[in-house]
Amino acid sequence: MLEYFVLAFLAGFMVKMTDEMEDTVKTKTVYRYLFAVVYGALIGYIISQASFSMIFLGALIAQVLMRKIDNISHIIGTLTAVAVLLLFGLPELAVLPLAYFAVFASIDELDSLIFWSKPKWVAEFRPFLELAAVPFALMGQWQFLAGILSFDIGYLVFKSLVNLEMLEK
Repeated sequence: MLEYFVLAFLAGFMVKMTDEMEDTVKTKTVYRYLFAVVYGALIGYIISQASFSMIFLGALIAQVLMRKIDNISHIIGTLTAVAVLLLFGLPELAVLPLAYFAVFASIDELDSLIFWSKPKWVAEFRPFLELAAVPFALMGQWQFLAGILSFDIGYLVFKSLVNLEMLEK
């Protein structure tokens, strides 16, 4: 099972790398598309095979529903995830956890919640999906929380440690 957490970490790292390349490094088009294919393949495989697949599938559904797939790189990543998911097979769907995670992932993507404007740290970190996994962890299903935290750590590692000038070379 450890390999799925490593893959989640790598997927988070690659998603952020693709984000940054899309937002700031416009010259290396082929690389951001390649990274999008890689992260899409990782996410599709995780959804197909991992015990925590419902949290990733819920997040993917939320990204689509909330219209966060807003550039060609992320379209490629999403389509790759779907293709790999179909190639390796759909997991057994747990409808209630899937819907629960999709709702909380969608809340993460809202700019404000009804009468509450999110504080900057909430808007930047988007903690609702992670918080949604805590009750599962308390009931012994820790893999949901560990899986999404693995992804988040990969995302934050790239955000914090990688010098983007390296990508331009």
